[in-house]
Amino acid sequence: MGKIGGLQHLQQLGLNLTSAQRQAILDFLSLSSENRKVVLDTIVKNAAIAKGM
Repeated sequence: MGKIGGLQHLQQLGLNLTSAQRQAILDFLSLSSENRKVVLDTIVKNAAIAKGM
């Protein structure tokens, strides 16, 4: 599934994304797999900090 197909799939699931959200997803998908992992690890760490873990 291509990037655009993936976005269309999210919309079919009822996720109406703003143009900024769509662009953020496209930007994320354009990263190398290693950089995507760094971004996801950072999000998980920040969520854990926010929960006080």
